[in-house]
Amino acid sequence: MLSIYKRNDKIMLRNTNHSDCSISYVTMNPKGGLGNQICQYLSLALLKDFFDIRVAIHPKMYNILSKNFKTSIPVSNSRCFTEDLAKISYNTLYSMLYKEAVNKRTPQDALKVSYHIENYPCPAEILIQNRQYFKEMLSLHNHTQQKITEYIKDNLRKLQNYENKVLISIHVRRTDYLRHMNILYQRSVLTPCYYINAINFYRKRYDNQVIFLLSSDDLDWCKAFLSFPDVINAGNGTKDEAVYDFFLLSSCNHHIIGLGTFGFLSAFYGNGTIMYPLIDTDKPSELERSYICSNSSILIPMLDNIYS
Repeated sequence: MLSIYKRNDKIMLRNTNHSDCSISYVTMNPKGGLGNQICQYLSLALLKDFFDIRVAIHPKMYNILSKNFKTSIPVSNSRCFTEDLAKISYNTLYSMLYKEAVNKRTPQDALKVSYHIENYPCPAEILIQNRQYFKEMLSLHNHTQQKITEYIKDNLRKLQNYENKVLISIHVRRTDYLRHMNILYQRSVLTPCYYINAINFYRKRYDNQVIFLLSSDDLDWCKAFLSFPDVINAGNGTKDEAVYDFFLLSSCNHHIIGLGTFGFLSAFYGNGTIMYPLIDTDKPSELERSYICSNSSILIPMLDNIYS
């Protein structure tokens, strides 16, 4: 787990000149879907802001995000940036910069070479404890915000008496995760038990005055196991318009997430609490550690203890 380095604790000896090509910099893996792209951008922005180092994003990431979001990180095809960089994991780099900062040294000076982060970072604990700050760091263009607002209104109009209900989002990620979970963590994806327990938690908390808006890449599975009168299929599920369903989920009062960054980030960009899976396994994994948030009233763990 990453140690949290608070912005107001950072110690800087000078301001980094981000236009100086002689200064080493860090760039980021541009692969993955919308959730990956957002979290990888925020992970890079976190390094830039917390440690005042030079960073850059790949043109592919810029092309995906800039359609809907206001980006401020330089793009790596400028004259300063090349592709011939040393490879490093996010946690390794973060730990190195953290050590420099707490020892009252300038983190930028620790970058003897430029680095490319090659994994898919999403430091949930740090992001959650600085939730509002990072939500504002990557905000929507005005024209996209207007379209999304109308999209949310159109979807909510289909619900009966939703004004008097607590809206809870549910995101179920399966498809590629069926293989992904087996290879990386030697276990199956989440069972219906997790989602049903999470649904019942919010039903009890709000005296059944709830509506659940569900989005998934496997609606057949959801229809088989999560068909309840208060669970409504939300959005259109179109991959090319994922940002609309992303913020439809974000608009809910609270959130139930499964695996994957899309669910986490859509809940993160919203408000209220986030129910997340605390996976029951004897083999600790990066997945588990990344979602355990100490001293937080935002994340609520729900154990998934039945294997499919």
